[in-house]
Amino acid sequence: MTNLDNIKLKELMKIEPESMSKQEYESFVEEFKKSQLLLPVEIYSNNDVNEPLSFKPVTIEENGCKCIPLFTDNEELKKGNPPVSTIAIFMKDLKDMLENAFEIDEIMINLSSEYTMCIDLNSFFDLFEVKNDPNNWIFDKARPLNQEVKVYYREEKPLMKKQAVDGIYSSKDPFKASVNMYFDDHIPYLNVLILPKNTKTVYLGGMIDPETSCDILLAPETEFEFVSQEDEHTMLWKCVNQKFYDN
Repeated sequence: MTNLDNIKLKELMKIEPESMSKQEYESFVEEFKKSQLLLPVEIYSNNDVNEPLSFKPVTIEENGCKCIPLFTDNEELKKGNPPVSTIAIFMKDLKDMLENAFEIDEIMINLSSEYTMCIDLNSFFDLFEVKNDPNNWIFDKARPLNQEVKVYYREEKPLMKKQAVDGIYSSKDPFKASVNMYFDDHIPYLNVLILPKNTKTVYLGGMIDPETSCDILLAPETEFEFVSQEDEHTMLWKCVNQKFYDN
């Protein structure tokens, strides 16, 4: 078996994506892009003695998605009760291999680990195009919504409402929310955020579990207008501006 050194990558994978600093995110991208991971494959023959053996990646079904499993090292590989055959492949070579793989939805790294990471295929390709602009590093991945959606943000105290100026709340920091209404439902105050069509968001759902982490990121200076007090603990807001993208 191939011995791989992905210690730094594994350490970075322990950090939840929405909690990564710019430096940590850039380190993760750098490590991931140059990494060589173990890819389970199916070996087959074309029944032609003059042709070499060929292979194709093993795929698995996970939550209705077709995934390609990858492993950082032999230790992680053994946890997953792996197929017999694996190859060590650089991520740039995997990217080239998957350019036209329309049937693949995402890749999954260390699927039996406590720190499993899933990356949808478009985000995987995007990692090879990340710019080192300190003003938009993770928001290069932001995409406009194709329809209005609601996301949710909980607080121990209703600070959004208290800090709003003339009914408008905004923060200089990136804003984290969840598509799961019941995420952290032990926290008493619920802010329901209406994101109109074309609001730019970074969706992390392909990389993290929405049951345990916020999966929506909004750029700094996103403005929310207070709409109504639905009940004692529930406030309704609407996104009305994203100054971050004005330039």
